[in-house]
Amino acid sequence: MGCEVTSVFRGHVHGCRDTYGPVDQESDDYAAGWQPANSSDAAVTPWTYRKASELDGWPYWAQMGVYNGGGYLAELGLDANSSLGTLDSLKEAAWLDPLTRALFLEFVLYHPNVNLYTVCLTVFEFPQTGGVIPFPRLFVIRLDRYVGSFMSVVMGAEVIVACFIVFFTVRELRLICKQRKAYFAEFWNWIEMLVVTLSWVSIVMYFYRLLISNQLSAQYRKDKERFLNFQYVTMWEELYQLFFSWIIFLSTLKFLRLLRFNSRMSMLWQTLQAAASPMASFMIVFFIGPAVFVLFTLLVSFVLVNMFLTIVIEAFQRVKHDLSMQQNEYEIVEFMLGRMRALVGLGNRKGQVQPASHGYVTAEPDLDDARLQRVLKRIDLLVDTLHDECPDLDDEEPVVVAESKKRRIISA
Repeated sequence: MGCEVTSVFRGHVHGCRDTYGPVDQESDDYAAGWQPANSSDAAVTPWTYRKASELDGWPYWAQMGVYNGGGYLAELGLDANSSLGTLDSLKEAAWLDPLTRALFLEFVLYHPNVNLYTVCLTVFEFPQTGGVIPFPRLFVIRLDRYVGSFMSVVMGAEVIVACFIVFFTVRELRLICKQRKAYFAEFWNWIEMLVVTLSWVSIVMYFYRLLISNQLSAQYRKDKERFLNFQYVTMWEELYQLFFSWIIFLSTLKFLRLLRFNSRMSMLWQTLQAAASPMASFMIVFFIGPAVFVLFTLLVSFVLVNMFLTIVIEAFQRVKHDLSMQQNEYEIVEFMLGRMRALVGLGNRKGQVQPASHGYVTAEPDLDDARLQRVLKRIDLLVDTLHDECPDLDDEEPVVVAESKKRRIISA
């Protein structure tokens, strides 16, 4: 089983694992190392597929998916040495490979002092993304209920409960025959009928659970080295406890109704009745409130973020169109250096670009002859100094010092 790798990564990724579904489970028999099995070999090995009916298994809902009761079974043995040997052989033969999606590890502990069985079931799931996800569960059950000196007390209590169930059943049937349709108009009659019905269902489940527990104990006595799946028994135990808990809950409600004859409890009951309608409205708001709060938070956050972005964008556009708000120290320095090079006759270097003026006025001032002569003398003095310091300038061609209304060419 695999999935399709996109064409971009086919040269680097050689394969992938698809998601698991109950219909994708393997059900063929193999030889060791997941090699094709010989059809003439009827031996049952860890590479032989076992159906759910053979293992007394039922669909199991773990954390990542639902798995049916069938699969490949490997019994570890009754002691540590045999268990380690089985694990080593399975590891060498790669019993767990990349196609494995779940590993069920199940063992049962018995505590003789309290007569309790602890069914330990841990599911190790291997998702398609890699890694291992453990999902442990513990079930504590009592298969042998009638053991020890306390057995007579348990049986006596169960007989008394059964007699009460028969009594209330007969009473409710008489009320139904007497009141007919009026019986179903009373709320507490429905509660009473539901308690009686659940009680009879619990009695049937109790005897069926007792039957399968005795069968499981008989199988263990017959072959103590055989693997026994306690999943079926634990499932019925959970269902029995679920029905029994509902019976206790409804019986508690009936008991609270009997306390209405007490003045204080009657006052409390009347208070709850008077507050029933406002309380219903409050519960609606209580459950809708968190959703409205989350929606309000998201909307407010969205509005605030958009306001913040709007302010930043508006300021950026304003600064972009008004460059006078920016500092231009670097451009001013480049401008002054360029003007000094032009005054001394060096001009711009080859390939050098003049900095942008950004609105600065570069027009030369209108100089009179006297001031111009003083400037030219100073330039001649600067050129002589440069000639003494840099004799290599003799080979250079004349350069233009400045261009105004009068042009002067200086050759050094």
